[in-house]
Amino acid sequence: MSWDAAAKQVTIIDPLSGNKLQLTIGSTDASVNGQTVKLEKPVALVNGTTYVPVRFVTESFGAKVQWDGELQMVTITRD
Repeated sequence: MSWDAAAKQVTIIDPLSGNKLQLTIGSTDASVNGQTVKLEKPVALVNGTTYVPVRFVTESFGAKVQWDGELQMVTITRD
């Protein structure tokens, strides 16, 4: 993972799949291997921490996301 402060952009490269994600603070556009993808909500920067949509990131890397509403818990699995 790397951060480009000038562009306000985070780049994440998955070492297993080689997929490359680029997300920009305040934007609902993301890039997956050079292809533009729309996000439901923009990437946010709050008190110096970047928040990204966990489902989008994990599924872009071939993982599965499950939400347990009763436990208020996210489970991420990958084969």
